[in-house]
Amino acid sequence: MGLSKSIPNHLSNRLPEWSILAVFIGMAFIFWKTDFNFFWRDDWNFLDSMRHFSLAYMFENHVGHVTPLFKLTYYLQLKVFGTNTIFFSYTNILFFGLYNYVIFRLARSIMSTTSAWVVAIALTIHPLMFNHVSWTFEQCITFHFLFQVLAVAYFMRWTRTGVQKELVLSFLFTIIQNYYFGNGLFIPLLFTAGVLLFRKERIQWGAFVGSLVLFLLFAIIQLILGGTRGTSAVTLTSVPDMIHYGFYFLGLSTSRIFILREWALGPITPWLTGGAFIGLALIALLRKERDRRLAWFHIIWFVLAFCSIPIVKQGTLAENTLPHYYSVLALIPMVFIIEHAVGGLSFWSRIPKRAMTLASIGLVAVVFLIDQQLKDTVSFRNFRNRQQMARAILEGTPYIGFDDPYFTPDNYDVEDPVGIYTEWRSQDLFQLSMGYAHLLQNWTENAIGPKEVDVIVPEKELVQ
Repeated sequence: MGLSKSIPNHLSNRLPEWSILAVFIGMAFIFWKTDFNFFWRDDWNFLDSMRHFSLAYMFENHVGHVTPLFKLTYYLQLKVFGTNTIFFSYTNILFFGLYNYVIFRLARSIMSTTSAWVVAIALTIHPLMFNHVSWTFEQCITFHFLFQVLAVAYFMRWTRTGVQKELVLSFLFTIIQNYYFGNGLFIPLLFTAGVLLFRKERIQWGAFVGSLVLFLLFAIIQLILGGTRGTSAVTLTSVPDMIHYGFYFLGLSTSRIFILREWALGPITPWLTGGAFIGLALIALLRKERDRRLAWFHIIWFVLAFCSIPIVKQGTLAENTLPHYYSVLALIPMVFIIEHAVGGLSFWSRIPKRAMTLASIGLVAVVFLIDQQLKDTVSFRNFRNRQQMARAILEGTPYIGFDDPYFTPDNYDVEDPVGIYTEWRSQDLFQLSMGYAHLLQNWTENAIGPKEVDVIVPEKELVQ
């Protein structure tokens, strides 16, 4: 991912690249490391089905998502880690740090070095990330982001160099990002638009047509294997609802991204925050001193990453609580748009550097505290479920879950959770006493508590 020749010799240009990578991986572990990872309800479907792993299973949809690459990655981790979820967590955090480093490289190639650091650090520590970094199953989003950003980075490099290898890599990463989460099928259209924006003097018809063909292939495979994933039919008459609820979703996601409570200002909150984001997008487009093509590219990227949710959900966006990982899908281009709107403005240079430094440290500290509270919330949910899991294993009874069940037999077709857990637990190659969920003794003493007189820990667990 090349650098712009106009970038001055700032700190990041003097630091070795490996040390910058280490900064982002280290920051990811500081903010996101947790020993309280456990299996969520989607995990149990995988744990069950992967006992009979096959090529056909890889291409079966999971709740409408076609994710063969994620299934393969998850299966390989199960074969190595068993049910020791701390290693799933470490894998997720490692790749999370790597993708934020890639974001930094991409940002540095199209904006100032200072802005690149701000953007990449903001995306590393943003509390909205807790959902997919803290939960084992949400690795799929981490890999989805990593390869999507790589695809964009190599495409931008191709627009500058014209080297066909960069375009091939961009297409390859586009395919990979889609089949890790199954929600990136519109991204090829970004590169179709990018050809018109950045190579309009001499349109590269191979890149233009290839991107369109790739999108059509994605769409056909999705419809055949995964269906529409819609909660209502997609017709011309439903377009007004898509726009209406799309704007609602935009406001909801923007509220979360601005670290406000979603309803901090009452029912009007999503409409105000959505309007604020549209205002920032207009400012980005109207700034004459910055490359307007980049502003359009960021906005198109945002729309294409964002639009699949209002298309398939429509009215249910307002009727149900929307998971935070849906809001995070368009977070990267949204931050790029915001930087394009406000980055490099003259008033930033008028703020004393000492005040800026202290404010930045204070902001990072506040975000860290917010993050800890969010992880406590997630851990509490897992805490209640660990209680139920420990009882189920000790009593030999089916595990149903508590509060937010990890699976329900009707929806996830899991019949023997205790047997499933025991089978995969025996395949832990490391057998290291790491992570809260490693030993059943830890569950009984810390989750159920010593006052429970009817709990008996199996002798082999005590020996471990």
